[in-house]
Amino acid sequence: MPPGVAMEQPRGLVAGGVSPWEGRRSRAALPCTQQSADEIASSSAAKGRSGSRDATSDAAKKSRKSVKREDAHASAFAPAPTPAAAVTRSAREGSVLFHPVRMLGKVTEAVPFGLARLGTEHFITCSTGRAFQVFEGEKLRLVFSSPPLGHKIRHMAVHHSTVYTAGKYEVFGWEKLEKVAEFLPAKHAHRAVPDAPEFKLRGLLVLGEWLLTFSGVELCVWNRLSGELVRRCENRDFFASAAAAKRRLPLFTALVHPPTYLNKVLVGFDSGTLLLLNLRTGQVVHQLKCLDTSAPDAGEGVQARRAGTGSDVSDSEEDNSSAARVFASLASSASSAWGAVTVAALSPEPDVVAVGFLSGRIAVVDLRRDELLLEFAHSPAQGPVLALAFRNDAFASQASVDAADMRAVLVSGAKNGDLVVWSLDGGRFLGSLDNAHEGPIRSLQFYAGQPILVSSGEDNSLVMWIFDQPTGLPRELKSRRGHIGPVGFMSFYDGIQEGTELLTTSTLRGCGRVARTSLIRHQQNCVFSAKCFRKKAIEWGFRSKRFPPAVTDIAFASSRHFDWPNVVSLHRGAHAALVWSFHEKTLV
Repeated sequence: MPPGVAMEQPRGLVAGGVSPWEGRRSRAALPCTQQSADEIASSSAAKGRSGSRDATSDAAKKSRKSVKREDAHASAFAPAPTPAAAVTRSAREGSVLFHPVRMLGKVTEAVPFGLARLGTEHFITCSTGRAFQVFEGEKLRLVFSSPPLGHKIRHMAVHHSTVYTAGKYEVFGWEKLEKVAEFLPAKHAHRAVPDAPEFKLRGLLVLGEWLLTFSGVELCVWNRLSGELVRRCENRDFFASAAAAKRRLPLFTALVHPPTYLNKVLVGFDSGTLLLLNLRTGQVVHQLKCLDTSAPDAGEGVQARRAGTGSDVSDSEEDNSSAARVFASLASSASSAWGAVTVAALSPEPDVVAVGFLSGRIAVVDLRRDELLLEFAHSPAQGPVLALAFRNDAFASQASVDAADMRAVLVSGAKNGDLVVWSLDGGRFLGSLDNAHEGPIRSLQFYAGQPILVSSGEDNSLVMWIFDQPTGLPRELKSRRGHIGPVGFMSFYDGIQEGTELLTTSTLRGCGRVARTSLIRHQQNCVFSAKCFRKKAIEWGFRSKRFPPAVTDIAFASSRHFDWPNVVSLHRGAHAALVWSFHEKTLV
């Protein structure tokens, strides 16, 4: 039973329409009923031995005792009244029978993670829905997990050891596991916030002593220490002509602070507009004009990428998530040839910023000169640009032909899960890692001064990549992967006596996965590899070449799993069974 759900009525009925909870009350009440009958029998025997009472009095007392016995028997089976305080506490805190202890198989959600550096160590903070957990950056070991919060985390920001989490309209600050700050935009605005998508928070940004929060219609500047609202800017303040004509106003979609730009932020809108805003005065410093005209055609590298992406479009399925609906609304409102702004990333070079668009295009611009430096584009199969990151280290492989070319790269995350690498030296396409994530990539960040990239997506995984190959492409260094989709099967692999390992299956977008979950060490959790399926899928009689279909049943034998494969799975719409090795964690 998930936290926050009060158990008020039994969900199922046994044969005859009797609730199992009523049966438990009946069995618990039997000893009390038997005890009452014994007491009545003993008292009747004592009174019989006395022989001092008349027959009328004995008959009246027996009738009264029978009534009392019936009342006791009826009260034993009657459900006890539930106090109102207990119901309120149950609805607020969760189940009254069980208390959540640990969360298994959950690494991260679609919320972008927060990266902070304390001393020489990096720490990664990920959202797990109504809680967050912190991993150390070297080996991705779990440091600690927060208890369930009172809201669903929709956005997150990290500043040193303080974690800021955003719900629909409110923001909270956490120091380790203690709440230290609270920011309520609706309270300071003295108005009721409509329950509409454009009024919900879309992002957070920590800027010195300020905390910036923005929804689709307003940007709020808070004092992080006192919690006071410093300034509130609405989108109508920047588009007076559209407001006067009662046209649809552009909505905030992206926010970034260029270094060395004091009290200024670059704001992106779903119309494709980019504004440089002064937070002290609330005035627009500059509007970028280099992206107002139609975008030029993509270069040869981009054209080649679009022609041969290597991704199977027929196997990809459109999801009906809230993110997809947001993309659809942005596409309908975009007026620029570039499309709606989806993400912005800072470059190690001053004044240079990369901007990603819903159309799949990427623009590298110089803010000071208002000049378009480079342009890249995703293929139609890759879709919108959801994440961007510049490599910011001086490392290069000694075996590489052009060290500078390998260093100056920009990495973009696509909606279909591809990780695309672009060279900033000439604007060339270096390559891509197809299906780096099983779903949209939501966050990309490089470690400062290191060739290490961390990515997260909607597939419940956190992956660390390292750039040490002559080709300039990264390879997977470490990862933490959880259940990809809802869990359909779960069983203790080592027996219920040990109870330390779980064998699970899950399904996402019609693709089935087999995974191992450890109750002792989170770093041992993994999803079984299915690489050989892509080569033998047609031979085995499967239609799709990417992943096996949804798992319908599974069986295993844990004895001597070092010697031979010991896991067999059945899949939807397939007449053949697949064999897995639990020891090798792979399909054979």
